[in-house]
Amino acid sequence: MILKSSGRFSAGLPEVFGARIENARTPPGRRPSENGDAFLVNLPRKLFAVADSPDWAPQASRDFLDKINQEVERFYEQAPRLWSEGPDLESMKNLLTERFNRLMGQVDDRTSTAFSCLLVIYRRKGPLGLMLHSGDSCVFKIDLGRRTIAQVSWTNMHFVGRANQVSQVKFIKIDQHTRFVLCSDGLQVLCRNQDYGSLTKILLDCFTSQEIDRAPDHLIDYYGRDIDFPDDLTVLAFDPNRLAGLGEIILTGGDTVPCRPEISLS
Repeated sequence: MILKSSGRFSAGLPEVFGARIENARTPPGRRPSENGDAFLVNLPRKLFAVADSPDWAPQASRDFLDKINQEVERFYEQAPRLWSEGPDLESMKNLLTERFNRLMGQVDDRTSTAFSCLLVIYRRKGPLGLMLHSGDSCVFKIDLGRRTIAQVSWTNMHFVGRANQVSQVKFIKIDQHTRFVLCSDGLQVLCRNQDYGSLTKILLDCFTSQEIDRAPDHLIDYYGRDIDFPDDLTVLAFDPNRLAGLGEIILTGGDTVPCRPEISLS
């Protein structure tokens, strides 16, 4: 369920999600460093996340996303009613926050990992997003109907390994026009090309003109085509309205497991 690569890597499911990891440029004469970015897609639990760890602990991002995935799976098994129309949403948010805080408190203080996580909860009135976030990764909400974009995450230095509490937990309203983009802080480099304007303008232009599964590749290959990336970069985008009925999807680190529908990995 966790996808990560030490080089260029893409994954996508038409109309549902798209993801891309890009390595930082290595200066001449230096050995390439291992990519410290990672992303997680767990479609049965409607869980999406990105993480970014430093060069001296590149595996920390994947390790923490693995822990998040296991914790969400355990939470689902132990309290399945919380995912339905049963108890109030605040109970679910508080319980998940406690579990994430416990995970953060168990991490080595040298890792300094940023993460952004989004869970989509289906209720009678429609889907609702629950975001848990710490560090300088970003979460953007796009409204295709109004052609607007807003960063819903708070950029901070409360990294996993330095802080023992999630810095931001919030519900996010979802309608038929909502799309989400999660990314590591390396995405900011796209602003260096002044011809395209601000990062929010670049994201809005890209995700209103491209299909969701192709948009992350287009974002990096088109808007970043003349840029030498100084930092690893991860982009994960998805349509929260297209997740129902995808419980048989299995994603692994580099291989495709037979499943329905087809997922592209490249």
